[in-house]
Amino acid sequence: IKGCYRGIIHLLLELVEEVSEFESVLRFNDERRFARYVTKFKRDLKNIILQLNFNILSELSRRIQNHR
Repeated sequence: IKGCYRGIIHLLLELVEEVSEFESVLRFNDERRFARYVTKFKRDLKNIILQLNFNILSELSRRIQNHR
């Protein structure tokens, strides 16, 4: 499970990096209207990563507490 989790997080982080580069290209080419949606998508990806981390860590915490 740990390996799968790390793999998913790694893929999401790579996707955030690619989206950031794409956003920079759009802004450089003065495509601000479309870049706005890319920015929102990037923020959503970051929120997904935070939510996954929160859910995993809270579940681990709960299991540790119940194990004692």
